Amino acid sequence: MITPWAVNFPTGTNPTWEFSNNSGATWTPSPAASQGQAVGGVGVQRYRTVFTIPGGNSGTWTATVSGDIYDNSVNTNAQVWYDGVNQGNVVPLPGPATFTLPVTAGTHTFELRIGGSDSAGVTAPNVQFDFANVVADGTVPCDCCPFPSAERCAIGEVPFSSVLVSANPAGLPIVNLASTIDGTEGADLSGFSPPVSEAQLVANPTTAFDYVFAAPVDNLVRLRWHNGGGGVLTDQDGFGLITATLLDVALAPLYTSPWDLTAPIGNNAIARQLDFAAVSGVARVRFNGFHKQNPAVFGTGAPLLRQVEAFVRGPAYPCLRRRSGVLEWYNEAGNLVDPASLGPC
Repeated sequence: MITPWAVNFPTGTNPTWEFSNNSGATWTPSPAASQGQAVGGVGVQRYRTVFTIPGGNSGTWTATVSGDIYDNSVNTNAQVWYDGVNQGNVVPLPGPATFTLPVTAGTHTFELRIGGSDSAGVTAPNVQFDFANVVADGTVPCDCCPFPSAERCAIGEVPFSSVLVSANPAGLPIVNLASTIDGTEGADLSGFSPPVSEAQLVANPTTAFDYVFAAPVDNLVRLRWHNGGGGVLTDQDGFGLITATLLDVALAPLYTSPWDLTAPIGNNAIARQLDFAAVSGVARVRFNGFHKQNPAVFGTGAPLLRQVEAFVRGPAYPCLRRRSGVLEWYNEAGNLVDPASLGPC
């Protein structure tokens, strides 16, 4: 687990911040005090920090950004960028806004692009990082007894370590994707945030959600999508036709397929499932080409989802539970497998 880390912006030794007043052409160490805002459009003045998340962790972290960072006469939205992708806006003055971001091992860049200014207003941004929401991967129960068995393989879930918005050219409002990999398909309100029209989705087919594995997986054979959101799963507020693409570590496509999530249109309690021949070396799954489940019914309401799951076919290991005597089977990720899929490897 990662120790929770909170650092006020722009002071502190970890991380350190840099400042640019020429749209990122040059960067200098950021002073601790507030400073005059550069005159110009959104992003003329910027702050950024670079930090590393260690390996062996998964889940999400949050960045809470204050709203008191604007020129009084303009007050246009600031933007939060993470690893070169626009995560959304910080509305002037009412703030703060909290962004949920994936815990992915490696070096990352967090950038705040200040809203437009027509005079030298005061800039006093504050960003607080919180890594408290890290979750551990599944593990085999500790009370397993040895059980003799021939080698078996089965279909079992392999967890995603993170999910991110890899492209959003129109800046469409996207919310709460982290909850779609938390292992529960409850009453989440995840996906797009209204108002989003079908025409906007069609006009921006490259808008994409990337579901990332901690390490490339082999023998991926199934994707499962829990459509719709909230406590009512009959109101047709889910996704319709989308495109699913399996990518390798270089982001080259290994497999792509249209996936129509529409039916049964009146019952999103039924999980949608996409089966395909085994694909190996999959580093992430990208979904784009989004459509609404029923634009005529849901108007400008935004399409929602509750959970996305991935499944591989691989070795399964028997576990005879010491207390109950129940025989269970687990895959290498430490997740229960479907016993009906057990068979020779």
